[in-house]
Amino acid sequence: MLLGLLALAVVDSINPSAIAITLVLLTRQRARAQVVVYVATIFLPYLTFGATMVLGLDSALPAVRPIAG
Repeated sequence: MLLGLLALAVVDSINPSAIAITLVLLTRQRARAQVVVYVATIFLPYLTFGATMVLGLDSALPAVRPIAG
């Protein structure tokens, strides 16, 4: 199971669009900080959606209700 998940992660990480954007960001000033922000903005939604899929949407609703009002 974990080997299959690792294989999917490797295949997903070989995304030409993500590699191109990362290379462009590396040519700018403050490249390291910009790449970290870029990777975080990709990682956090993936983590959120993955956790929601595993735990179910009902587990996320109590955390959202106080924000929604």
